[in-house]
Amino acid sequence: MEIIAIVILIALGIYIEIQLYKKKILPQIIYDCHFSIDEVMEGETLEIVEVVMNPSRLVVPCLKSEIVTSNHLDFAENVSTVNDKTRSLASLFAIKGHQKVKRTWKVKCLQRGAFKLEDTMVVATDLFGCYSYSNMLKLNSRLIVLPRPIDVSGYIDYINEAQGEQVVKRYILEDPFVIAGVREYAMGDSMNKIHWAVTARQGELMVRNNEATSKKSLTLIVNTQLYSEQLKEPVRDERLEYAIRIAAGELDKTILESTPVKLLANGTINERDESLVTNQMWGQAHVHELFVLLASLGETYTEHFDKFLMHHESQIESTEVIIVTCYIDEPMLAFARTKQKAGVRIKIYLLSYEEDSKKYEDVEIYYLLDYLKKVGER
Repeated sequence: MEIIAIVILIALGIYIEIQLYKKKILPQIIYDCHFSIDEVMEGETLEIVEVVMNPSRLVVPCLKSEIVTSNHLDFAENVSTVNDKTRSLASLFAIKGHQKVKRTWKVKCLQRGAFKLEDTMVVATDLFGCYSYSNMLKLNSRLIVLPRPIDVSGYIDYINEAQGEQVVKRYILEDPFVIAGVREYAMGDSMNKIHWAVTARQGELMVRNNEATSKKSLTLIVNTQLYSEQLKEPVRDERLEYAIRIAAGELDKTILESTPVKLLANGTINERDESLVTNQMWGQAHVHELFVLLASLGETYTEHFDKFLMHHESQIESTEVIIVTCYIDEPMLAFARTKQKAGVRIKIYLLSYEEDSKKYEDVEIYYLLDYLKKVGER
């Protein structure tokens, strides 16, 4: 009888312990996981911070969580699990009563991008391991890894000195802020230049006539297609990363020169099937915003590049246009020649090797892969 009584008491004690942990202890556990900062440059390091707090008096012998994020964030490489998209790490805690535990993981950002910590399942047990409590927690921590700029201006200057810089027109375009009367509409005029009040009086399309300006402005266009026949599917390629970093380098230069810049790309932003098209502005805040947009470019394109150029040609009113692309074709050359006839300087930065180059006397094309490999850029 005594043995039976002892067994009953033990069973009752375990039952009370389970109910206590089930209702009072484990649901009160606080878990948080976040990036130490929300923005870094490609190649830099930061921390992933885990915090667990036990507000009760009793010990929580085992709490398990799992950190899941992009495989472009390198941390705990010896114990983490990596696949083609994600990196995950199981994390175990034992927390005393009224204790707060903080754990940090050093993270190196291998590639630009917009990343997040995936929602995690937290699992905890009571003292005897008889009861397991689980809770799905939403983690709202986000990280922007900005592209690390590549400056190719030294190489461009070297090529021009070695080959003799082409004779080009003085790049003078109309200044949209200085109106010098109106004139009749001509083929190729932008629709936003139409003066509707005068058009109504004259009975024919009339446009604002702007004074000329020699002030430099830049439109930067990134082609996210790797080749002209590419299907609309996600593709990872180092050349696209080169293109984005070269674009970042050109953006960087506009800050020192106070050059108004406009950024376009036929790439998806934040998983939305929308192209990247910005306003033309200048200043550090504007350029930083463009860096964030470049960081967020996805692995698929929105529309074929020749159609993209055709759809946005009328919005390009800068004195200079730089196209960063992995290939070149006739529609791209036709676009360049049309803009050059209008007095716009066109430069094409081509992610190809010099040995594959073709000479185009009337278009500035720079084959950059040899240079990038030579200077050790990945």
